[in-house]
Amino acid sequence: MGTAIPVMVFRGNWEVGSESPACLKLLTWLRMAGIDYEAVPLRGPPRSQTGKAPYIVRPDGTLLDDSSVIITTLTQERSIELDSHRSDRERALMTTIQRTVESHLYFALVLERWRDNFEDTYRGYFRGHLPEPMPWILGTSLRRQILRQAKAQGLGRRPAEQVEAEVIEDLDALASILGDGSFFFGTPGVTDAIVFGTLENARKAPIDGAIQRHLAAKSVWATYLDRMHDLYWR
Repeated sequence: MGTAIPVMVFRGNWEVGSESPACLKLLTWLRMAGIDYEAVPLRGPPRSQTGKAPYIVRPDGTLLDDSSVIITTLTQERSIELDSHRSDRERALMTTIQRTVESHLYFALVLERWRDNFEDTYRGYFRGHLPEPMPWILGTSLRRQILRQAKAQGLGRRPAEQVEAEVIEDLDALASILGDGSFFFGTPGVTDAIVFGTLENARKAPIDGAIQRHLAAKSVWATYLDRMHDLYWR
């Protein structure tokens, strides 16, 4: 594999680098940072300690998982300066945005896919990739697991209309922070990778949900996501 970092990810669906927001976040950040990598699609359950993807294979053969931990580790090891100049206030907002996207908006996306539009999600994730009846067995099993996680987090216990209202609030708040800028905080950084990883995944999925509708209704998001795609994924 040469000097490229092996990055274990869920394969890309729907014209995105990965259907996983966390995987797309990490892959986008690696491109921002100019770090050579090899995306390796998982062929079975993740071998990471968390049982999730993405994770990377270190030169000594050990695994490092969690997209945020990987980014922090590589930033320190390789002296990446994408966010080195942020002010204390900007860093506080970076944390707030990350929590909004990864601890709230992410679960809204999960519910949109696995609770409210499962048939579309199933076709995109599993059909044609494995012999029958394995796709249905895996899909329904994964659905139960994911919905249990969403219920444990709390958002999965709320009615769809309440989740939709909160999604709109999240997206409007993020748009307000972005403002007229090309990127969050003026120059590309980890916050852009976080936001792009989730919203581009939502935008490209063949699902008619609250996130897709609101992204389409706000021109700021089409402009922003197109810009990120053109810079790092064209």
